[in-house]
Parts: sequence; C-alpha cells; structure tokens
Amino acid sequence: MLSLAVLAVMQNLSSETIEVDEADNLGPLKLARVGPKLAIVERFANRAKSRPHGFAAYRIEEERDGAFKIDPMNMLFVLQVKHFDTLPEYHLQLIQDPHTWYDSVVTAIHVALERIGPRPN
Repeated sequence: MLSLAVLAVMQNLSSETIEVDEADNLGPLKLARVGPKLAIVERFANRAKSRPHGFAAYRIEEERDGAFKIDPMNMLFVLQVKHFDTLPEYHLQLIQDPHTWYDSVVTAIHVALERIGPRPN
C-alpha cells in the first residue's frame, strides 16, 4: 500500500528540480513536498553508476524561507526498482523504525492526495 501511495504522490504532486550534492555535482530529480514535514524524492536510474530508479522519503526538520535541506539522516524509507530492463518490481527498504513515522506519513499522503481527487457533486 505504501508503494502505491508513493507512486500516486509522485504522479500527481511532484515537480522536476536539480539536486546539488556535497561535491557540488548536479543531478536531475523529481520532488514532492507532502505536508510541512515530509518530502519524497524520485531519483532516476543511472546505468553507469548501477543505480536503479527509486524513491526516498525524508522527514523535513528545518526550513528557512520555503527552502529545506534533504538530510540523509532523516531518510525514512526507500522504494527502489529491483532490475533494469524489466517491468517495475519494487523493493521497500525501511531505514527508520516505521513505528515512529508510518501513521504520520500515511496521513500526510492521504491529505495531499485528497485535495486533488475528484469531488462528488
């Protein structure tokens, strides 16, 4: 269920941006801000680095004037495609104990997606 929710968020709420890493390298990614304390990042596959396509969720601890830092220490989970050249099959890796974040993440995703869903007449 969490993987479907992440895919729905990225399809409906993400926008393309550029990541600057610690070595000042630039890389394209998609980012979805889901509520005030959650960001989901989509990193594209890179065959040269043997990195498959994947998504990572981060708790946002600090924000200044709308800008925030994606801190690897605040990564909650990673959802990654297992193989290149096949239909997507995902692997969910829990980074932090889900007892500390699952309810708040699912609630934030639900609220964010509810805003864009169809409304009954």
